[in-house]
Amino acid sequence: MKKVVIIIVLATLVSSCAPKLYPSKREVITVVLDYRKYNDDGFFISSTPFIGAYEPLGDIKIVVFPGKYFVYKDVNIQKNTQGDVDLPFRKTLEVEKIQFDELLEIMVNEAKKLGADGLANMTIREESHTYTVDNVVKTEILYYNLSGLAIKRKWKNDIFAKWKTNSEK
Repeated sequence: MKKVVIIIVLATLVSSCAPKLYPSKREVITVVLDYRKYNDDGFFISSTPFIGAYEPLGDIKIVVFPGKYFVYKDVNIQKNTQGDVDLPFRKTLEVEKIQFDELLEIMVNEAKKLGADGLANMTIREESHTYTVDNVVKTEILYYNLSGLAIKRKWKNDIFAKWKTNSEK
């Protein structure tokens, strides 16, 4: 009899810890980093190694933590006993939304401070964590991890510049 009770108690405990499944709609997120404005200024950017001759100036590693701020949302307007209106607010913590173009600008500016005219092996990664509140799955961005190799190209008239010039004719 004791074994049956123990099994029922254990089964209840284990089943209560099972993850809950929630339906969701399809979500497509597209991020495009537009390098054209930097290329037009002669600054090379690539997520792959640079194949031409170059001088490595230094590895750049940057971590950007989004700001967090309070937002006060009106929950319910009620009148108190004196007829005055009490405005109860619900305070929530919001996380700053940073655009990837801003992160790219940070990387390029740091590379230019070193005297670079290019970034090779450039990556921007978003580190986040997902949690559930009131049966709603939420994702919070913890930080952005930026890295790349600042380079000074040995010759500006490389094959890519010649190709660009020829293709514009």
